Amino acid sequence: MEKMTLGRVWREMRRGKFPSVKDVWAYATGHYRKTLFYSPFDRLIRSHIRDQIQHRLFTMDRQCREQGYCKLCGCDVPAMQFSSKSCDKPCYPPLMGKKKWRDYVSKMYDSSKKHDLSKFYIT
Repeated sequence: MEKMTLGRVWREMRRGKFPSVKDVWAYATGHYRKTLFYSPFDRLIRSHIRDQIQHRLFTMDRQCREQGYCKLCGCDVPAMQFSSKSCDKPCYPPLMGKKKWRDYVSKMYDSSKKHDLSKFYIT
């Protein structure tokens, strides 16, 4: 699978395959969140979104991380993990709303404990 780059997008556009507005929006928000996430202003990203991003990064395939793109779909890694959009392949689901994310966490982990998501943090 070839890495998704601007050159590849340009070649596909010349063949008549244009990205949708939804794809462009996902790309823009993904790179915006990535910039914020790795800056001192990471708290500007809502906490449930930040937690899900950390979860996606934590569970990401090691080979994909090392290559810089997903081996299944060709998505740019880790930039695509910051997007709200889900992957076309079974890599990760779309980002959830706050309530749905808290319900997911409480079902996945011990619901008697307070939601401690620090285990998702990458140090």
